[in-house]
Parts: sequence; C-alpha cells; structure tokens
Amino acid sequence: MEQSGQFRSEVLDAGCGPGEHAIFLATRSYRVAGFDAAPTAIAQACERAGARGVEVGFLLADATRLTGIEQRFSTVLDSALYHCLGDQERADYAAALHRVTQPGAHLSRSRSGSSTRCAARSVRSCDETDGVRRERCYR
Repeated sequence: MEQSGQFRSEVLDAGCGPGEHAIFLATRSYRVAGFDAAPTAIAQACERAGARGVEVGFLLADATRLTGIEQRFSTVLDSALYHCLGDQERADYAAALHRVTQPGAHLSRSRSGSSTRCAARSVRSCDETDGVRRERCYR
C-alpha cells in the first residue's frame, strides 16, 4: 500500500502494538504517530524506533477517546484494531478518528486471518462520511 502512493504524511498508526508499521513508514520519511492501549507495546515501540534511529511519536491511548492526540492526520492505518471493538466502541472510535483527522483523510483498514470478513455495515460506516475516505478491506 505504501509503495502504491496511498499514504500521505502525517500518518496515525491506530493500535500500533510494537510499532512495526509506524517504524516502517518513518524509515520512508513519513511523519508518523502511533497509539496503543497496552503500555508494554508502547514501550517496545519506543525502543524499536530508537534502535532504528527514526522519530515516531508513540502514545498510550484509548482508541475510543484518543485523548492527548492534538495533531491532525491525513492518513490513518488501522491494522486489526477496528474488528476488536464492539458496536458502540466502533462508533466512539470513528468519532475520535474524525476529531484527529484532516478533511479528506485516508483510512486504510485491514484485518488478518483467513476467517475475517468486512461486514457491509462496517464498511459503510467508514465510507466517505465525515471527511474520512475508506480505502478497501483486506483479508
């Protein structure tokens, strides 16, 4: 996806875990921030970014609130976070993303595993509403 030019700088890695995607994008000169709810994951991400010599802003945050994130992002990478949330959490997450994204922001959402599918209602909720454009769903 990055090689196809679908990412624009000011990338938010949602549910970044140990930071693999955020660090990868930072090595390619993107300005990247990542958040996760797991303190251990954030600590690992900071350590890995330092070892790679890249600057990534990692933050401990609740996806349904995103408090502490003041920057506005043009791209959001959600790699397997959305599907972990319940219906109300998804609505809260979408509202929080809307608050931290620029108009026309690009949302790249993916899920892993052979049994995962994007429900039509999930895809519709991420479609071109409120300034967030859905890329597509990957399986």
